[in-house]
Amino acid sequence: MLIAPADGFADPPGLAVREDVLDAVGGPEPVFAGALAELVARIEAAGHAVEVRNDRAPVRRPTPGRLAREGAARLWLFRRDAERFPLPRPREVGWRFPFMAVGALRANGLPTRG
Repeated sequence: MLIAPADGFADPPGLAVREDVLDAVGGPEPVFAGALAELVARIEAAGHAVEVRNDRAPVRRPTPGRLAREGAARLWLFRRDAERFPLPRPREVGWRFPFMAVGALRANGLPTRG
């Protein structure tokens, strides 16, 4: 079961996966952001059904740090599957773009704090 993201972030705010499905596809990747979106893609690619719910979830505030991680996640997801995870255009993310761009630059090889 997946709670669809409604706040502009790639990762869903809620995800429940059966243990046998996790055993079949593996768990989420050890990254700061984007792992749950990529896990859902692997679950669907393995032929398992994903139930999407439009339940209300707590709003995740778009702080500069979260947006930088989101930018890194979007670039990481794009590199894994460009068709499924296209990069957002600046108009689509508006004022969030500079923060996301910084995150993408860091993901592209600039040193980051662990």
